[in-house]
Amino acid sequence: MKPVALPVFAAFALSLTALSLAAWPAVAQDRAPAERFERRIVVTGTGEAIAKPDMATLELGVVTEAETAAEALAANNAAMAKIVDDLKAGGIEPRDLQTAGLFIEPRYTQPRPEEARAPQIAGYAVRNTLRIRIRDIAKVGETLDRAVRLGANTLSGPAFTLADPDAIEKEARRKAVEDARARAELYASAAGVALGDVIAIDDRATVRPFAAPAARMMKAEAFDAAMPVEGGELTTTAEVSMTFAIAD
Repeated sequence: MKPVALPVFAAFALSLTALSLAAWPAVAQDRAPAERFERRIVVTGTGEAIAKPDMATLELGVVTEAETAAEALAANNAAMAKIVDDLKAGGIEPRDLQTAGLFIEPRYTQPRPEEARAPQIAGYAVRNTLRIRIRDIAKVGETLDRAVRLGANTLSGPAFTLADPDAIEKEARRKAVEDARARAELYASAAGVALGDVIAIDDRATVRPFAAPAARMMKAEAFDAAMPVEGGELTTTAEVSMTFAIAD
């Protein structure tokens, strides 16, 4: 059988393919160290900043009951109006007062087991909740006492916060970066290498401690004096992940 002659173009293409395949391992081998072995140190730093709270938030409520929904609502409106007027007279600004919820619920009688009947409506309860911001911590106890004496009988709070948390958050983040750099320098020194430039910074969530107190019923006669309230301190925690290059 005579050998088959390939066209000139096909032979030339096969030659180029063979050359490319022969050269590829060398190119890949030259690039492998730079691409596969990235000299870097990745660390996570934390920082804390402490400040005294300058604002408190709480929820006061009034629960009233009557035979009809209209009677329960009228009694509730009267009691809540007195509380709101007193809060404004005591220096609480209208922008710091917000209705958090208004509910009208029936109250049912529970028949005895031997009675073959369904529960019946025995009356109605109205619950009105007011969310309050108090910008003077020293007035929290006095505000609670006055509200209770005027008819408030539910309470949730207080929760202490900062009116402007930006400064304390920035301080916590700065300390987190300083902590991350210190860790990276320690690891680099222990490994016998030099620390290079920052490659990346990943800012993690800033934690704001928040105590969520449970709502509870109160009796006005239990408050013979202003309720003692202590604001304590707030600790803000920040976390940051930093990537450093290892210097040549």
